[in-house]
Amino acid sequence: MPTPNFTQCAIDFLTNKTNIDLYAYHGPVRGITANSSTQITYHGCLALCGAGSAYYNWYAVSNTILTWVLPVLGIILQAPFEPHAVWSTVRITRTPP
Repeated sequence: MPTPNFTQCAIDFLTNKTNIDLYAYHGPVRGITANSSTQITYHGCLALCGAGSAYYNWYAVSNTILTWVLPVLGIILQAPFEPHAVWSTVRITRTPP
């Protein structure tokens, strides 16, 4: 499947009155201002942009893994776990036995 070009899709949607009439989203939105002249429906996006995937490049993926995932794993592995006392390790406060 070809990779969608979202810049071209936006141009095709915003510059064509027929596309705006057919695919403009008129439903409720949260967190942003509703604007049916710039917000497109899912079906409109599929019709204008296609159903392909745009994957991240390896540099971006490896950079995220090296700067976020591995350090978090390192911190977790250095935590002071108590052997054979799983619930004591998980609990924040200890209750006397």
